[in-house]
Amino acid sequence: MRSQILSLFDDLDTTMTQTADGTTLDLYHVGRSALVWQYDYPATTRDIDVLVQGEPTGMMAKALDMYGRGSVKAQEFGIYLEAVPTALPPMAAG
Repeated sequence: MRSQILSLFDDLDTTMTQTADGTTLDLYHVGRSALVWQYDYPATTRDIDVLVQGEPTGMMAKALDMYGRGSVKAQEFGIYLEAVPTALPPMAAG
């Protein structure tokens, strides 16, 4: 599972870098997939939860289009990016 997440992140980085024009994409990875990725937690998941404030725009919208549920990349990797509103999980301010 961890290698599956890492493969998606590597592909996302390569793909987005080609069209970024100096813009950065900050992903704040939360949820079960974050535990699997960071600590090799023995669980499975179908999505990679990333925090999004408001309606996704710019690079975030593009990443979600390319790697979100039902996308070609999601089918390729067997896992997809899922936007989670910052108000949904209890998060520290700032």
